[in-house]
Amino acid sequence: MFPSAPNATGQSMNYAVVVGGGWIILCLIYYYFPRYGGRYWFRGPIFNVYAENLESEEKSSVSIME
Repeated sequence: MFPSAPNATGQSMNYAVVVGGGWIILCLIYYYFPRYGGRYWFRGPIFNVYAENLESEEKSSVSIME
C-alpha cells in the first residue's frame, strides 16, 4: 500500500490505499445509514450452544481423560 519510491507523484502513486480507504468509508456510511444500516438491526452473534450443554460436555470430556 506504500508508494514504490519516496516522493511519489500522481503517476507513481500506489492507489491501493485510496481504494481501501474508500471501501472503509463506504462501510461506515452503510453501518450508520438510518433505518437500513447495521447499527439498527444487528444484534450480535447468536448462541448455538447453551451453557448446560457445555457443562455436560466438559464433564464427559474430563471423565474420558481420567
